[in-house]
Amino acid sequence: MRALIFLTLIVLMLVFSIWMLDWRMMLFSFSGFTEYFQPYLSPNLEPAFLWNVLKLSGETLAMAIISSLLSVLLAVLLAWWADGRLKWPLKLLFNLLRSVPELLFASLLVIAVGLGPTAGILALTLHTAGVLARLFTETLENADREPSIALRLSGASSAQAFWFGLLPVVQTQWLAYSLYRSEMNIRAATVLGVVGAGGIGQQLFVALSLFQYAEASTLILAIILLVMLAEALSRALRQGRFAQAEVE
Repeated sequence: MRALIFLTLIVLMLVFSIWMLDWRMMLFSFSGFTEYFQPYLSPNLEPAFLWNVLKLSGETLAMAIISSLLSVLLAVLLAWWADGRLKWPLKLLFNLLRSVPELLFASLLVIAVGLGPTAGILALTLHTAGVLARLFTETLENADREPSIALRLSGASSAQAFWFGLLPVVQTQWLAYSLYRSEMNIRAATVLGVVGAGGIGQQLFVALSLFQYAEASTLILAIILLVMLAEALSRALRQGRFAQAEVE
């Protein structure tokens, strides 16, 4: 009976979605589609522009790395405090931070601190800290607490029990979460430039606004390569860390 109700709801939602869409507006001319993308097939490969793209890629990477490090440090502290008496208030804070997209944070922070990578770093840090703190807290709730309890019984403080008894139990999972979020931050950093938060995305937005398709094509290719490199590096680090953990 439950399966039938669930299937009925799915069908009703599908029918409602189809009914709400204006399919006439969604139809487009294939010739117009190909005509639009044709200028992107000739990227700008001038050395001066490529050097500028390389610098912007470095700025984007720096934004992601700095924000990832700051968010991990902040998330560890928040998870530590949430493991005590501040559990529920901090969980509400985690939900608030992770429910606000990086782009919205960046839009607000650009007004507060001005254009540039500072707004992007702060936006990524706030959102990622909320996500990681929530993940770290859930990991702590399911962790083996025998080592930390043993330390407490031997006279250690609550801080010592956390850092030397509980943290070693969850550090592998925390590292995996951190690496994955760092990889996502690189993707996000390329988008924040749309609102003026620095990085290669800001130059891409300018190029598209000025209809500089050759420059935009080069920037898009650079973003794809940057994301692929980040994914490969993150995967290698995770596999290496897990292999080391299994040996230990």
